[in-house]
Amino acid sequence: MSHADTIIRLYAALDSLDGEGMAACYAPNARFEDPVFGVLTGPRVVGMWRMLTGASNGIDAEVTDVTFDRDRA
Repeated sequence: MSHADTIIRLYAALDSLDGEGMAACYAPNARFEDPVFGVLTGPRVVGMWRMLTGASNGIDAEVTDVTFDRDRA
C-alpha cells in the first residue's frame, strides 16, 4: 500500500469515526504533533484517535494538499 493510500484510509476512518481503522494506519513507532495534544508517540497516538472518535458525534474530514518526504506525510 502506498503512502497516499494510507493517508486516504486514515481520513476515511476519521470521517467514519472509526478509531480502530485509524489505529491500523499508524506504525508502532508513529509520532504525531499538533497544538492541542502536543507530541505523542507510539500507543499514545492511536489512543488519542480512539478517544476522539469514540467521544464525537461527528467529525468532517477532508484530505487536500498532502505531500510526502520518505516516511513523513
